[in-house]
Amino acid sequence: MRPTRTRTAKRGAPPHERSVLPNGLRVVSQAMPHARSVSVALFVGVGSRHEADGEAGLSHMVEHLAFKGTRAYPAPGALSEAIEACGGAVNASTDRELTVYSSRVPRTRADRAFDVVAELVLRPLLRPADLVAEKPVVGISPIVGGRPLAGMADRLMPVVGLEVSAAGAAKAYEDLLDVWVIDEADARLAGRVLDEVGARVVVTDTVMRDDEVSERLARAALAAL
Repeated sequence: MRPTRTRTAKRGAPPHERSVLPNGLRVVSQAMPHARSVSVALFVGVGSRHEADGEAGLSHMVEHLAFKGTRAYPAPGALSEAIEACGGAVNASTDRELTVYSSRVPRTRADRAFDVVAELVLRPLLRPADLVAEKPVVGISPIVGGRPLAGMADRLMPVVGLEVSAAGAAKAYEDLLDVWVIDEADARLAGRVLDEVGARVVVTDTVMRDDEVSERLARAALAAL
């Protein structure tokens, strides 16, 4: 059975082509003859909104575990090295409704991009030892009420396109974070951090005015592990 194809175009925009494979997989492609690179992404329809309360962070953790080893690239880091060796990059992200695995390579190595993305989605090893080693990463926002507690973050963050807020600071570490601790003054941003970064949010007093507050903050961070 051949894929069915539908060509869609808007005025002034290059056309893209939608194909449906015999197994039901939907493929959207766009030819860009002038480009010197190829991008491949596979969107999996699972994200944080599909997790029960006791499963918070599971989608993000599975994404991390996939990079620990696949059938063709069992050693940690081997898959990334295979892409970087040809001048490309591989990445993944977890959103509220999607988990995305993607790669960008020179146009002559499209085969490598398809290979590593397929490995991550179809053949991750998900070894128990990797699960034990995958410790959650907890970060504490240095921004409270739109202002840094110390330093020049309020000047530097806009330079790299980040909002000066607890949510903006979380965005800077989105590839690392599992839990983000924010101050009570920024409690309204908890939903944004979950939606945009995919990290679980803990709200507590983060301004260490005395030993008692510092101890409470430390206990809250440890309890999130």
